Amino acid sequence: AKKSGMQILTETEALSIRTLIPNVKSTKRMTNINGLPFRYEVKCRDTKSDELFAVKTKLIILGGGTIGTAKLLLNSKKNLHFLGDHVGKNIAFNGSVKTIGLLPDGLIEGDMFSGRSHPGMISYHFFDSHGITISSAKPLPITVVAAARLMLEGENRNPLYWGEANVDLMKKFIFVSSLAGHQFLQQPIINESCLTESEQYFSKYAESKAKAEKLVCEYSKSGLKYIIIYPTRVFGIGPLTDANGATKAIYLYLKNRLPFLIDGGEQFSSWAFVEDVARGIILAANSNMSNQRYILGGENKTLAYVYRLADKIYGKKHLKVYLKIKSALRLASVLEFNAKLMRKKPIITREWLSFVLDSYKISSEKAITELNYNITPIETALEKTINWLKTL
Repeated sequence: AKKSGMQILTETEALSIRTLIPNVKSTKRMTNINGLPFRYEVKCRDTKSDELFAVKTKLIILGGGTIGTAKLLLNSKKNLHFLGDHVGKNIAFNGSVKTIGLLPDGLIEGDMFSGRSHPGMISYHFFDSHGITISSAKPLPITVVAAARLMLEGENRNPLYWGEANVDLMKKFIFVSSLAGHQFLQQPIINESCLTESEQYFSKYAESKAKAEKLVCEYSKSGLKYIIIYPTRVFGIGPLTDANGATKAIYLYLKNRLPFLIDGGEQFSSWAFVEDVARGIILAANSNMSNQRYILGGENKTLAYVYRLADKIYGKKHLKVYLKIKSALRLASVLEFNAKLMRKKPIITREWLSFVLDSYKISSEKAITELNYNITPIETALEKTINWLKTL
């Protein structure tokens, strides 16, 4: 970028954006950036000296995250006439949820789009059917700005269908977090009151979620209302990525490619059907509750039980290989070592394996009582999932 003449400004805060030409849309079909006029002016502040200055630019890419992008767009609303009327009126989501609005049917999958966290599984059409549009703060080189009018190459629907931003930090912020970012007080059944600060994280992802939670709570001191959502072990119809690891494991088991059960597979987990979690997020967004935490889970079952139920639904038994936990941890160490030699990301790590082998029964009673959250019976949910897996 620097070789091409780009200047990188650090310690600089973008305060607002305004257009420099009457009709930005009139330039959208221009294919040569050299021929573009300067279309935007960004008002900035030097964070060291507090000096204000302006930068003229042809293109804008927003990558400041939901909180930073929402603040910038709200400050710019009166000067960006093409922004949707929804800006500042509805709900902002964090993480992968907000990218779902960018996914038309048939678009090639990629981590930026499908997401590594559970909400990446929830389809755009599910939200759309509930009258909710999704904001995006991903660093994508779209024609105008993220969370304005989204236009996708090859998408034949009117850009207005994809575009109206749906950002509202003044009303409520829905933060989809992870139980992996917490330790639990030892109780027979885990609920929201059992969550404590973790001393060690099994992944950078878990650590980032914990730090982001603290940031959300810090913003609440300035009046931001929030709800923190904790999905449990999510499964269901959706891309077989890390976001949908439980479904991917079931799929590989049914293909006899992941037959392992460690210590008999008798560790309990809360198996949350993705459609239940999606509806739970909608219920939280539309509720009168604020500054609350909710676990969105499902029935507490062991992996061995889930595999037996999968066999029953599928109509035949599948290969099972039983490992002791020490053997499994040694295998994880070997995979980590080999991945390090190959300079690749390991399939599993000892820390991750130790985390998933913890056995917990988890309650969603608070969400059921306060949000009217509903849990689909696991047999019904698993049958729907397996019927879909058969089509792959």
